[in-house]
Amino acid sequence: MYLSEAIHLYTQQYDNPRSRASYTYVLQDFLTFVDDQELTSITPEQIDFWWLKLRDRGLSPATIAGQMKKIKAFWNWCTTREYVEQSPARFLRISKAPRTQIDKAMPKPVILQLIPTAQEESCTFLRIRNVAILSFLLEYGLRATDAANMTLSGITEDRFITTSKGGKLYIAALTAPIRAVLGEWLELRRALDPEPRHDSVWVNYRTSSGARYQPINASAISLIVRKITKQLGHNYGAHSIRHWKGQSLADARVPPTVVQSILGHSSVSITLEYYYNQGDERVTQVLNDYSVLKPPKEGNIININQTSTTEHENKRSATS
Repeated sequence: MYLSEAIHLYTQQYDNPRSRASYTYVLQDFLTFVDDQELTSITPEQIDFWWLKLRDRGLSPATIAGQMKKIKAFWNWCTTREYVEQSPARFLRISKAPRTQIDKAMPKPVILQLIPTAQEESCTFLRIRNVAILSFLLEYGLRATDAANMTLSGITEDRFITTSKGGKLYIAALTAPIRAVLGEWLELRRALDPEPRHDSVWVNYRTSSGARYQPINASAISLIVRKITKQLGHNYGAHSIRHWKGQSLADARVPPTVVQSILGHSSVSITLEYYYNQGDERVTQVLNDYSVLKPPKEGNIININQTSTTEHENKRSATS
């Protein structure tokens, strides 16, 4: 089997268009680099040189790691299918840089102003829709893609289902505040478009061609967030809300498995890596908060370094 044929078969397994496009981009880049040939003729050396090319492009470590993961996943799939005996990517080592996701989170003062700012919109359609979208992002920490993939048929009386990253299903209960804003939006939507031609929950008001009530994508949802934060003097996208949600739950000491469930992570290790990788200040704060020892009385705090130096000098004086 040729490399191009294997790439075609592999990418077709991804139902999510964004995932398929992402893997196709990386694998086609690799195909261009090594030229189309039999799978069994590709060597670890060729993959090493491809990795060096990525590095020479000046790509960020995170981008390189992401592309390397896709290459390894592809060759592992080829091995499972017995197209090759051994993966030529088996020697790739993907180093993980420490996560500092808290820096990417939207600050809480901005978070608190999102809904009030959206409620100032003069257009009733945009006001009700945007408040509902923001509410879902804030309540569940949804990715913009997760929100864009929401369907009318995926909403029941007490929960909703949407397609998440990698084609996985995300299922969550509808909280009381979410029921209220979602109910208001769906009531308006049914009144304006009683016979919808698609199943998408979130629709536009008007396209450039004049067509109304077409599905909006993840980019449009992120643009809604960006426009509102710009009104507040900032420039944040939808994913910064997800980072805020994860970090705020971690700061509240919610168990990692619960945060994993809320954010829809495939593994709790992802949750731990992103939101529980804490610095010295956070660790020190927890130690102080949960100490069973009584705090020292005022005036009884000893300078350890100064004491050690004085004792050392006294010992030297005694022996001289």
